[in-house]
Amino acid sequence: MKILKPISLIVCMLALLLPVSSFAQSKLKSSHKLQPAVDVRHPHPDAPMQGSAAALNLDTPNPYATARGDNQKQVYIGETYYPLQTNGSVQNRLVLNPNGSLSGTWTQSLEGTAAATDRGTGFNTWMPDAVEADFPVGRLESLRCGWPALATIAGGLQSVISHATATNPYSLNIMTKTEAATEWTETNAPFDTPTGILWPKSIAGAANGNSVHAIAVTTPTAFDTNGGAIYEGMDAKLLYYRSLNGGQTWDITDQELPGLDSTFYGGISADSYSIISKGDIIVIGVFDSWGDVAMWKSLDNGSTWTKKIAKDFPIDGYRTDAGYTFEETGMLYDSLTYPDSLAIFTCDGSGSVAIDANDNVHMVFGDMFVVDNDLGDGNTSYYPGVSGMSYWNETMEEGTAETMEVIDDALDRNGNDTLDIVADIPIYFSSLTSFPSLVVDEENTLYLVYSGIMEDFLDPVDNQNLRHILVTKTSDMGATWIEPYDVINEESLLFPELLPTIECVYSYALPQLVNDRIHLTYQQDDRPGHSVSGDNDPIEPNNIIYLSVRKNFEEPPVAVEEIVLSESFDLSITPNPAKNQTLVNYTLIESGDVELSVFNIAGQQIMNHSLKNQSAGEYNQTLDLSNMATGAYILRFETNNQVTSQKLIIE
Repeated sequence: MKILKPISLIVCMLALLLPVSSFAQSKLKSSHKLQPAVDVRHPHPDAPMQGSAAALNLDTPNPYATARGDNQKQVYIGETYYPLQTNGSVQNRLVLNPNGSLSGTWTQSLEGTAAATDRGTGFNTWMPDAVEADFPVGRLESLRCGWPALATIAGGLQSVISHATATNPYSLNIMTKTEAATEWTETNAPFDTPTGILWPKSIAGAANGNSVHAIAVTTPTAFDTNGGAIYEGMDAKLLYYRSLNGGQTWDITDQELPGLDSTFYGGISADSYSIISKGDIIVIGVFDSWGDVAMWKSLDNGSTWTKKIAKDFPIDGYRTDAGYTFEETGMLYDSLTYPDSLAIFTCDGSGSVAIDANDNVHMVFGDMFVVDNDLGDGNTSYYPGVSGMSYWNETMEEGTAETMEVIDDALDRNGNDTLDIVADIPIYFSSLTSFPSLVVDEENTLYLVYSGIMEDFLDPVDNQNLRHILVTKTSDMGATWIEPYDVINEESLLFPELLPTIECVYSYALPQLVNDRIHLTYQQDDRPGHSVSGDNDPIEPNNIIYLSVRKNFEEPPVAVEEIVLSESFDLSITPNPAKNQTLVNYTLIESGDVELSVFNIAGQQIMNHSLKNQSAGEYNQTLDLSNMATGAYILRFETNNQVTSQKLIIE
């Protein structure tokens, strides 16, 4: 893969703000020069990963999660060695079941190899107040799949639609089961496209809750393994599918949406779309970087559709390497500093849609500059140093820059109005603020969950800035938004000292609040980027996390534990690194019950010693490590609602 591509002009990003109302949040300046444009060449879903890794150890499948306050509660629900969860917008991957439980999905591989032959759907179900959830040990499907989208149909029937890459042409694989059942039924969605279909997204709908609505794209020409081709004038065309009986039969297949054709789009990039429902109202959002940001709305459960344009792309039907002039770029935004004379301000391919209590549609998407100034390489390019997020709702005027609102950016943690990050940016083929998910409550308050780069958290191995999950909200139809809140903090983490080493991406939030809480999932690991594409990092395990956050998250939490430094108890581990045993030394200033626990990095409890009430004084406790595998662990010390921890290395 060609990564860096020289451009004729590289400038600093200064005061990047669209001409919007005075209520819109300002865009941060950047302290670094904008990184050169990077080729956008979406990875083949079966492209081999770099390197290799050992298989997961599932001997201790029960992870441990803690809640130090009421603001946030977190549970590890799964693991995967295949970290590419989306190429743009995240599938619908979290549902509320009739019995009050939650179910979630993700693309999973547990073998830890480049081939990822066991790739498929990871699936789990848990209660919102759970502190642990058994890890799934295998995929749902009988064949290699990926990109699962989850829906719960009336009566508790669960549906997972993913794309099967072991078929020729590619197809959509459907897994269904009732909530109480243990076995899944496997079928295929019908299609009649000669090149197959990929990257599905689906949702349950209809007033009776029995419908399944799905969208997917035809196989693009870049996927020559299975004969990708131009389809009806588009290189990857988005098509619509509907079932009125929970996926048993499909009455609409391969349907073109009005105005989603080669007149307006050269093609639709993988995952640059989303779908949402509210009874008979179905909404599809399209966020392709080289076309209009638009939404299609149906009031009759998908029978008929109307289109509205949120952000008009200046060139209709653009195809890669076709070329364009400066005059065609529509550089009308005087307050933007452009990185290239042919750069176009657009969307980064990730977006989300929501339907409010008045049935109005809201859209949000990551900001981006794109350029196509090499007309012979078969690629377009984007600028990974761009940040910011834009908002539109259907009460606004269509398609004009004056109505768009730049609502959010990365957190300015040091308060200097500048985004201070290093030049080596991890490649996700997206903005620095991306993977948004909209939630709406009965009072029409909108909650926005997204992944944003953190200016003061730097990975020590790759020397790249990490990303966290941020939440903000608006109560006035997007006119004003509160300061983003970082939900990856000491309250949500079992090991607070690991906060500067956690990378969090691919966030997806349940579209509605439950018990006044925002419910979301995301992927977590300990380094930026991933192994499938972009950075091509080594293959390592990634955690899939469930997190719930109070709707009034900006209020201070009521803490039940105090995080203190290990020096407060003179806590030490000798030797460290250790082999068969080690000695834990600590000093109590006052009497109290003491608990010593050892966890692996995934949060699974390996050892626990609940010690009797001890008086003030100096103590030591021997830990037997002879049955523990080599690697990094965390020793957790707790007494009198005070908690501290240290890393323990076993050789």
